[in-house]
Amino acid sequence: MNRPDLRAKEITLIHIAKAHLGLDEATYRAQIQRISQGRTTSSAALTAMERDRLLAEYRRAGWVPTAPKRAGRGPTAAVMERRAMLTKVNALLAEQRLPWAYAEAILRRQRGITDTTVACPLAHTTDVELRGVIAALHRRGKRPPPPDRSPPP
Repeated sequence: MNRPDLRAKEITLIHIAKAHLGLDEATYRAQIQRISQGRTTSSAALTAMERDRLLAEYRRAGWVPTAPKRAGRGPTAAVMERRAMLTKVNALLAEQRLPWAYAEAILRRQRGITDTTVACPLAHTTDVELRGVIAALHRRGKRPPPPDRSPPP
């Protein structure tokens, strides 16, 4: 972690510790002034060593830094697979120069919905339905292109 990022993280930790310990503003400023030997009353103006000393003092007072609840956790495998399938649908549509409405029409047909005004967004499908849309687009991509029906020049 480069120094500016570490500085910002340490200042954030100082403010979290201050809130956790329930320090009032006057006590907080007095601690900073004491740590900096009267040089400043702002955590932003503390040197790296002074920030470390202040954080150590907060730890001695009972503050225990904890990781955020979502720290270190990425999306679940199911979410990643779903994202991959939606990316695949997008690629197949782009390759065949088709709009998203075409994939939604495939989904509507698979569900047996004949009313074209009913919305069938791909984001609200099951994985099985999404695989069916991918298969249909893949089969369509393998078909030969239709003959050119434009009038001769």
